[in-house]
Amino acid sequence: MGEIDHRFRCALEKVGSTYSGTKVGTLDECDFLCNLLELTGQVQLEPATNSKNGMFRVKLDNPNTWPEMQHDGYLLITLKQTFIRVLCKAFASLQFCHPNIYYHLAGIEPSVLWNKACTTVNVLWWGDDGQRTEVSLDFTPAIQCPVGFIQDVPITHVIPKITDNSCENWILTTSVAGTKVLRELSTNHKRGAMAVKMLTSPKLYHDGNDTNSSEVITHMFDSLFQAKEFYCNNPAIVHEPKSIIDSYMQKTAFLHEVDLYPDEQDWCDGKLFDRVISVFSYIESCCAAGYMPHAFLKNFNILEETKSKKIKSGSLGYPICWACARCAEQIQKLLKAGKLPCKNGLEVYLYPFS
Repeated sequence: MGEIDHRFRCALEKVGSTYSGTKVGTLDECDFLCNLLELTGQVQLEPATNSKNGMFRVKLDNPNTWPEMQHDGYLLITLKQTFIRVLCKAFASLQFCHPNIYYHLAGIEPSVLWNKACTTVNVLWWGDDGQRTEVSLDFTPAIQCPVGFIQDVPITHVIPKITDNSCENWILTTSVAGTKVLRELSTNHKRGAMAVKMLTSPKLYHDGNDTNSSEVITHMFDSLFQAKEFYCNNPAIVHEPKSIIDSYMQKTAFLHEVDLYPDEQDWCDGKLFDRVISVFSYIESCCAAGYMPHAFLKNFNILEETKSKKIKSGSLGYPICWACARCAEQIQKLLKAGKLPCKNGLEVYLYPFS
């Protein structure tokens, strides 16, 4: 990318569940922060005016370097549009060099992505054995914050995530720090994180045979599909949420439980059930209160944005926080009743002596 446009010379930071070792199912996706090196140490971060915590304006030390991507000296999040064009050209050259790779881009217009900052490249790779592998690669342009910008968090970035009507407000992310924490956890801890993910997966429930006994389907996944319909029909929102309890909320609640029970033995087979129940209990109580503290940022409520959103069902709208609380409640009931929707390995995790 740097050869195509020197301003987009970047260092890739590996983040996400594949790198941290908490990916559920096939290892078919990789997430990267593209740390823009030309901006490292060349910007000043200012808290955004009239905006929630975690939003910043990026003041350029040299605005002339970014003439089409700045306004009055502040870098615009529309930088992502140029980033996508450069990324496309970079992949075109990669395809030319490696004829076994084929790809297509998703989400060319960042302004209509729902709660997304990344650009997804879907790659089909034909290996030497003739087998085809499908891999999703997510690339997010990012600017590294100065060292010590956030107390006790060594590495932070700001990314161009559209959350309000401003084109100047960048959002703070601690994904590098979060991935590092998860990556360094024990195998027992990671099994807990994966169990939480599996219990919020629509595929888990709809692939099972025991659909009549699961209240989760009515309370959680009917709402999920209504949410998908709503987001697809809204001209300003096209990205479909994967589940009502999103991965950000799951990870935050899980890390809260790890803080309470850091010992690996507290996550062994005989205790994992209690840990997972506690994670969903925490989600339920936080969503009911509309407040869940960030795992790394003090006085930061990760539900602040979610509180204002609703799921459409018929002519009615239901707050997402309410839906998340009901989902967490129903999952707890299901687990405590000793029932799981289908055979998928979770029994080994949660009911080792049954």
